[in-house]
Amino acid sequence: MLDAAFSQFGNLRSAIHRSRITVNIVAPGTTYTPMLRDPARVGTPRKVPPIGLYIRPGEVAALTTFILGPEAEAITRQQIMICGGSSL
Repeated sequence: MLDAAFSQFGNLRSAIHRSRITVNIVAPGTTYTPMLRDPARVGTPRKVPPIGLYIRPGEVAALTTFILGPEAEAITRQQIMICGGSSL
């Protein structure tokens, strides 16, 4: 999946490198949002990550803010998962 997502940028690769643009994927697991708490969502059971906590929207926002900032300028072509251990 990661290669497929990044292949979308194939033709733009040299322009992206010249411009020092980074391309990353932030992949959150089950996130505690109003949609997750919706009582009408009975058909799809909630899946609690192995650490016993849902991902908080603020955690996703904080990681995204970091990835977009100058401290992460060397991080590129990465899929960063916030999954509470679900990917293990």
